Amino acid sequence: MVNSFFTNAVAIKSCAIIEEAHLRCYIESSNQKCGSVDFISEKINFNISGKNIFYKGMESIKNIRFDYKDEILVFTFSNNKSMSFNCGIYEFEKISDHIRQYENFGGSQDLKASFFKD
Repeated sequence: MVNSFFTNAVAIKSCAIIEEAHLRCYIESSNQKCGSVDFISEKINFNISGKNIFYKGMESIKNIRFDYKDEILVFTFSNNKSMSFNCGIYEFEKISDHIRQYENFGGSQDLKASFFKD
């Protein structure tokens, strides 16, 4: 998968529940902290910056396709650009749980079909 936003490998290193509807995933590149991805209810807020890495923005869960395979989590946006992260199963399960809980806020469940296929 081509990463449209980053040239370096980027990883979700850990996740923490900040509040009931707020999951924060901490991002690293080359073993350096470079930001976070915050899942806040039905929105995702990207705040990532570092050497040769920069992306800030917010998007609704319903407008992003999610794919997870071989410990790689890929976010594909409506403009077909994608953002991929190395992501362990523990972190993926936290993200998956949050998306399952908030994916239907104003959206169609069909948009998430590829994310939850076995």
